[in-house]
Amino acid sequence: MHKIAFFLFSFLSVAAFSQTNTYSPYSRYGLGDLSSQGLVSNKGMGGTGIGLRLPNSLNYLNPASYTTQDSLSFLFDFGLFSQVTDYKSKSGSGTDVNASLGHIVFGFPVTRWWNSAIGIVPYSRMGYDLVNYNSLFVYNYKGSGGLNKFFVGNGFRIKNLSVGVNLNVLFGSLEQSHSYMNEDETRVPVFPTERFQQQSVRSTSLAFGFQYNIKLSDDFSVVLGGILENKSRLITRNSLLITNTYSSVDTFINPFTGSIYGERTSIDTIDFYNERKVEEHLPLLYGAGISLNYKNKLIFAADYSTQKWSDYHSFNRFDTLVDTRYLNFGLQYTPDEKAIRSYWKRVGIRAGFYMNDTYLKVNGQQIQDYGVTFGLKFPFRRTRSSIQLSYQYGKRGTTDYNLLQENYHIVNLSISLYDYWFNKIKFD
Repeated sequence: MHKIAFFLFSFLSVAAFSQTNTYSPYSRYGLGDLSSQGLVSNKGMGGTGIGLRLPNSLNYLNPASYTTQDSLSFLFDFGLFSQVTDYKSKSGSGTDVNASLGHIVFGFPVTRWWNSAIGIVPYSRMGYDLVNYNSLFVYNYKGSGGLNKFFVGNGFRIKNLSVGVNLNVLFGSLEQSHSYMNEDETRVPVFPTERFQQQSVRSTSLAFGFQYNIKLSDDFSVVLGGILENKSRLITRNSLLITNTYSSVDTFINPFTGSIYGERTSIDTIDFYNERKVEEHLPLLYGAGISLNYKNKLIFAADYSTQKWSDYHSFNRFDTLVDTRYLNFGLQYTPDEKAIRSYWKRVGIRAGFYMNDTYLKVNGQQIQDYGVTFGLKFPFRRTRSSIQLSYQYGKRGTTDYNLLQENYHIVNLSISLYDYWFNKIKFD
């Protein structure tokens, strides 16, 4: 019981800090910068997971995979995330670094044919601070916040077929502001208009999955998988404040930073409302995957999924979103997972790559995202617990069409703990 209490306490502690940060201008659109889904084991294999069945490993991308966990075990997976991004456009470049808590997930058996999982993972991130100048105005755009996904899932096994369902709860808030002021010369009267908007987001959806295991021989098997997440209601509570601020004395503008110096007095509130409830919809998501397994030594996986973001319309915003398409490939090689004398034969090596059409359409161009991944699994001695590591190098966007290109490096680290769910009591 004390182990369960410890995990629940850890879960609640991390839940408050699970939101990650970003500094990408692309996070300005839609619900922000959508986080790559999956745990470290998935990310090391190119983000695959729909048709993937790794023994005693958590994989919430397809809830049918929960049945890979044996009936006596308790699994706990805690992850950390770090990212370095180089930004480049035709007018300049920059670099940002951020790190955060990544995820916390645990799984446990209910019966021999029924397994459950519960967890919290990041869903999207928003963070940007942009300044733009022209001959008349200084524009400033800011955004912050993000959304998290809490899920409770169940997987059921019927011979070679496994089916599962996740109950997903999306929650969080997004804050955005937009201000502009006239700038005729360096020292002029300033009349800034500022617009602040906050969205508090809640959504509940069901994600279904299946996996069918086909044993072709004693050494070789194939798994076919599929997922479907229904179109669901997205409830937002929107607050808006638009003000005009007049300067009572001459005000000086720093032409390099946009900072304002001098006395300012807020005069007019142009528009205001608080927590206006609006019903929107998260679009339908579906996908298919396959994995090939040779003696549990070599596993190859491939996934395809798509989501109809062109059906999404955000309240009081005019973003143009398009359908996403994800193509993921990955493999894992473990020389001998049961080796006793050689530790390094038990180490798993992972690699993969991905090609994504994101939901962003900027300046008439859909933003592309692609990259390669590498991963390692270091098992603990005399136990099934492990430390897992993944590295991801990717590129998003382009410098053409007056756009921004991001080259990013992502490192994910997780500790996966395996323990017995029930211990037999011995009497003398």
